[in-house]
Amino acid sequence: MKKGIINILLVASILITPSCTATYFYSTLNVEEPNVEKVDNGDFFFENDSVWIAHSFKGEDAPILISVYNKLDVPMYVDWSKSALILDGIAYPYATSKAHQSGVGESVTYGDITAYTQTIYNGTIDLPKHIDFIPPKTRVVHQGLRLAAKFDEISDSKYQKAKMQSESLQMIDVKYINFEHHNTPLRFGSYITVYNTPQKAQAYRSNFYVTRLIKTKTQPDKLPNDMANRGDMFYQCVRPDNTGWYVLGTVGVVVGATAVDILIHKDDDYYYHH
Repeated sequence: MKKGIINILLVASILITPSCTATYFYSTLNVEEPNVEKVDNGDFFFENDSVWIAHSFKGEDAPILISVYNKLDVPMYVDWSKSALILDGIAYPYATSKAHQSGVGESVTYGDITAYTQTIYNGTIDLPKHIDFIPPKTRVVHQGLRLAAKFDEISDSKYQKAKMQSESLQMIDVKYINFEHHNTPLRFGSYITVYNTPQKAQAYRSNFYVTRLIKTKTQPDKLPNDMANRGDMFYQCVRPDNTGWYVLGTVGVVVGATAVDILIHKDDDYYYHH
């Protein structure tokens, strides 16, 4: 397998960039584990007797949205300092230095499974900021990282031409590449640690990879709804001058089959991968 260079840079999660008027790269993700299901809305769903965990990457720069639902009749905890994005064998913890909100008080449906978050906790819990408390039959929602991939570095010669129907039913020109897990330009893992008591922590890992890349001038709001709103799809926008992407340097890591840059946005501080 031909190796390429992926440049890693961790920066603040909120980037101020001008509106894009150029080329869009839409990435579709798949998962390696057979016990993780891709449900109808594109989210990745794992379930056992005590917990279900869902991952969604919908939007610009693949915002990693993680939902954890406690199926038990006793409280559960998520330790985000022991949960991480894994890229090229390097762990980037989901924990932030700021207290984050946990989403409770609404229902969510995955296929035939509906989890009603009717239990609302209004008290104060003396927990570290990286620990989420999950009451019984309740879920928490966490987003701490994003992935921005510079797929414009992939040669046009690798693409195939095709037509795709837009939201207005017009046919638009696109280019696409299909990948397998062994030649994908982006592969990463998500590692989640939960427990009822710290001595009995359980860890769950899912491994994701880009399985299709679409290159087009079409903006996200012009795509069909069943495509633009899927949890297994994210996009990257590249402006004509290709500026404003990096304000700090990057360093190289050997990984993958194609040379692309990966930018990881974190909630606070600046980190460099060496």
